[in-house]
Amino acid sequence: MDEGESDAILTPEVLRLIGTPEEMAREMERLRRDLDWIEVERDKLLAEYDGRWIAVNDGVVRASAEDLAGLFELVDTQGLPRQDVTVRYITSDEPILILADC
Repeated sequence: MDEGESDAILTPEVLRLIGTPEEMAREMERLRRDLDWIEVERDKLLAEYDGRWIAVNDGVVRASAEDLAGLFELVDTQGLPRQDVTVRYITSDEPILILADC
């Protein structure tokens, strides 16, 4: 894709929805930090939130609930923009992998 094509794709409307490349880079860095924090704190999170959904922002659990609807209700009640939280289900259960022969 040449520069003219990328300019055509990054219209003002698209930039309003997804942000500038710099904003997207900052958001990806925030997401990476939160995911790293969740991995480092996994044992503590399991002890407190096993079987629950959590919403994390800047390395802090801002909300937890048994289901996603309840979690987002709490996030909204706190006035946190949904795009600013990292959402994960915390469980000690082993993941189930479904393998298919394609």
